[in-house]
Amino acid sequence: MENENQKINIKGVIENSEALYPNERDFLRNTVYISALTFDVYLTGSDPKIWRRFVTKNDITLHEFHLLLKIVMGWQDEDGHIYEFDVHGLRFEEPDEEGYEGNPLNIPLDSTTVKLAQIVNSAREKFYYRYDRGDDWYHEISIVSILPLEKNMVYPQCIGGEGACPPENIGGIESYYDMLSDLKKGGKKAKEITEWLEECGYKNFDPLHFDIEEINIKLRQTEKS
Repeated sequence: MENENQKINIKGVIENSEALYPNERDFLRNTVYISALTFDVYLTGSDPKIWRRFVTKNDITLHEFHLLLKIVMGWQDEDGHIYEFDVHGLRFEEPDEEGYEGNPLNIPLDSTTVKLAQIVNSAREKFYYRYDRGDDWYHEISIVSILPLEKNMVYPQCIGGEGACPPENIGGIESYYDMLSDLKKGGKKAKEITEWLEECGYKNFDPLHFDIEEINIKLRQTEKS
């Protein structure tokens, strides 16, 4: 039998929640203006920092933003990893086919229906993104600027960054640095890791690699598709 709580009205959740900040009922705004948002994205726990700076329009959904983050950071996501946004205590995910069950106030909101413009404003400086529930890659996302659209600017566009994205399914940030340490030591284990990386499509893996042009080519291809 279909659960009555599968379909959650965002406005209803906001209005009925006592846990939100003052004036939080205006958090998911209905009236928005298209503008350019510049973000810094930092992979939590990385040292030296793995980060990206990119700009995009605010009229895309959080799910579309997730797709951009994958390209900008370098995640391959061939297995369809589950992701989650945490915006000041409100969780957003892509709904699964079976829907959500339980207390409506604990159910993630639908990332495919909420646009960036509804959650991003001058009072919301940071939010968080978890990629791959299991490996748990946490990203801190900072809003750098909110500006009018520029006539000759290409959106979306990566404009800065450092460090290679870790390989998929490596086990998380600690396992990633254990892998790099083993590679530096050389020997049999390093050879096995190198072979595994090549099998997974990471031939000649360089943890310092960052190719901004390659990222922007993929972003442009996404916009055309």
